[in-house]
Amino acid sequence: MLETIKGKLEAKYEDYLILNNGGWGLKIYMCRRDLLKMPKVRSIVKLFTHFSLRFKSQEIELLIFGFLKKEDRDFFRELLKKNQIGVKIAFSILNFASHSQIKNAFKKGDINFFKDCKGIPKKVIKNLFLEHSLVEEFKKNKISEEDKKIIAALKKLGYGAAEAKEAILKIPIQVKSLQNKLKEALKILNQ
Repeated sequence: MLETIKGKLEAKYEDYLILNNGGWGLKIYMCRRDLLKMPKVRSIVKLFTHFSLRFKSQEIELLIFGFLKKEDRDFFRELLKKNQIGVKIAFSILNFASHSQIKNAFKKGDINFFKDCKGIPKKVIKNLFLEHSLVEEFKKNKISEEDKKIIAALKKLGYGAAEAKEAILKIPIQVKSLQNKLKEALKILNQ
């Protein structure tokens, strides 16, 4: 919807800036790392953006997140697709470290990388690492069409993708039929 925006930088604050675009003063949240790289006030800047609507009681909150690099914005969106990750947690993660540092921590399995990261529950970090390791495991093992059906069924029952994939990895090899595999996955998930 709102992929990029260009305008005059009006002011910079701790975690956002005000960008004037067509007479509108837009509040755009940005990581401190990017804010430090911004030029002087009154300069023209172009940002890659993510637009978010949040419903809070009787109000609608419009949030715009800005990034200097398209890769950072794309990684932010990648995080939003994960279980238990909303815009605030995704923003906190990217405020803590760059997307390349985060991806490197995932590759190394370095969960302690996030120990000083504020605003992100430890359970969410553990789930991110679990999901990443399971995705890598499935890339190696080439997930079957049958397993994809089981994952889809489990997701419809309210389980997360990471949970479903982990359960599938634990199904004994001797279980063959789709129906029996689904039953076994449910047993594993309900232990």
